[in-house]
Amino acid sequence: MRTSRDRLREWTRPPAEPIRYALRHRWEDRAQGRRDGRAGLPAVDGDGDTPWLRALRKLTEDAMAAELIVHEQVVAELTDLRGTAAAPLDALHDRLLRAEAWSAEADKEPDLDLRRLADDRHPAHLARNRRLAESLVVRDSAARGLFEVRRQVGDTAHLVASLDREIDRAVEVARLRVARLHAHGCRRIAAYWQHVVRRHPDGAQLNARVTPREPEPAGVGGRPE
Repeated sequence: MRTSRDRLREWTRPPAEPIRYALRHRWEDRAQGRRDGRAGLPAVDGDGDTPWLRALRKLTEDAMAAELIVHEQVVAELTDLRGTAAAPLDALHDRLLRAEAWSAEADKEPDLDLRRLADDRHPAHLARNRRLAESLVVRDSAARGLFEVRRQVGDTAHLVASLDREIDRAVEVARLRVARLHAHGCRRIAAYWQHVVRRHPDGAQLNARVTPREPEPAGVGGRPE
């Protein structure tokens, strides 16, 4: 079972350095190219394919497919987190509209001349001071409520935007890693083909007529809408 630390490591992993062409693989491609070339593979008038070329393409395509599986898992988890984070936004925006309306109403100047029945027992200036004090309390409460809702909206929007950036970064990292796997496979094919052409009885014609087929590039999906 993958832990949150495992997921964090996947989300923040770098695109990785270009894949090293190991000496063992270099010698394998060289030796196989010479063997196939001496055997006249591939035929000049054929499809230009050999078992070793097919093996190299499959190896590269399998590596790219494995990278895409990891990428899809990462994006799916980040998308779930984004959905959870964004779920309260509609309700928060409704609360924000109500808080703004309440704050606008509280900011209006109070009617200090308004008299209640109980005010008849007190001087007019005391009634006016009471109205002013009540207005200040309401205004302060409305301002604090508006500030709190705005803070919640801002924090939630910031979290959603942060997860969007994480998804975009995961997509870009996956594209780079897949491109480097593809480039590495093409490099091995090119090295193998160089030695095929050198040892092939019709190497000049083969080189002029045939271009070895590269691995099928893998498409990396972008951020889900």
